[in-house]
Amino acid sequence: MKGSRFSAGRAKSRLSWPTGGSTGPFRPCCCWWGERRQPPWRLPSPALLAPLLATALLSGLDIASLALPSWGMNLMLWVLGSAIGSRFQGMTRRLLGRCLWQSGIATLLALVVLAVFAELIHQTVGVGRDVALLALAPGGIGEMAILAVVLNIDPVFVAFHHLLRMVTLM
Repeated sequence: MKGSRFSAGRAKSRLSWPTGGSTGPFRPCCCWWGERRQPPWRLPSPALLAPLLATALLSGLDIASLALPSWGMNLMLWVLGSAIGSRFQGMTRRLLGRCLWQSGIATLLALVVLAVFAELIHQTVGVGRDVALLALAPGGIGEMAILAVVLNIDPVFVAFHHLLRMVTLM
């Protein structure tokens, strides 16, 4: 089905690389690529990784220490929950029940594997069990990074392992 969200074609991203036009502070970084060229690499979740990498650079160089206010965290979690919930629009109860059963079994299997490898990481590397569990937990990098911040767990360690998993799977 052409134009369907289930089509085999590559979906065009709504986010474009900041080149051309008035790019403001991104202009010096991007103009050596030329006006219409895309960068030579493809980052997964560019809307999440670009700010994450910028924050890591600023924090790593001790230029800035960034903290999100509680109202911002609540707003972000509300938007994230709404985005996830909107994906269930149009599902029948039977299909939802079947998907819940199958995803429940898959999640239990993934959690068993997760617990074994998290314990191995805890024993060999020496990080806390909570950090190792969240770093290996099944889920998206965005959701896990937000959860790490909320739970006051090292978000860099968690995001790095999720990014490593995505790059490895590509």
